[in-house]
Amino acid sequence: MSATAGTAAPKTGGGRQPRSGHGWWMVAALAVTQTIGYGVLYYAFSVFLTPMARDLNASGTQIAAALTGSILIAALCAPLVGRRPDAHGGRGLMTAGSVLGTGAVLAWSRVDSLPQLYAVFAVIGIACSIPPAPTAKAPRPKSGPGSSEPPPAGGRSGYW
Repeated sequence: MSATAGTAAPKTGGGRQPRSGHGWWMVAALAVTQTIGYGVLYYAFSVFLTPMARDLNASGTQIAAALTGSILIAALCAPLVGRRPDAHGGRGLMTAGSVLGTGAVLAWSRVDSLPQLYAVFAVIGIACSIPPAPTAKAPRPKSGPGSSEPPPAGGRSGYW
C-alpha cells in the first residue's frame, strides 16, 4: 500500500469531536429495562406456577394455559403493532407497552380466579407484542419527494 492510500481514508466521525456518551446511557437503560421486562412478563411465570395453582384451586395445566394464550395473543397483535413504528416512530409505542405491561403485572398481583388470570394474561400478551428493542431502533422511512433513498421493501422497516 502506498503512503497516499493511507492518508486518503476519511477520518472517523467526520472530523467531529467524540460524543459525550449520552447514547450509551440510553443503551444501558434499555438493556436493563428489557431484561427486567422479560424477566417479569415471561420468566417469573414458572416461579409462580405452583403457588398460583394452589391459590386459585386450579391445575398446573389450567395456569399454564394463561401463558400460552398470552403468547398467542402477542403473535396475533405483532403484525398490527409492527406497522406503527413505520408510520409514527417507536417512542410512543414503547411507552404504551411499558405502561400496559406494568398495569397488567399489578393486576396479576390481585387475581382471585382463573378467568381473571386469563384476562390479565390477555393484556400481558398485548403488552408483549410491543417489543422494546426492535421498536427503539426501527428506522422511519425517508422516501418521498426530495429523498434519494428508496422506500423499504413492502413498506416495512425491516427490523424483524
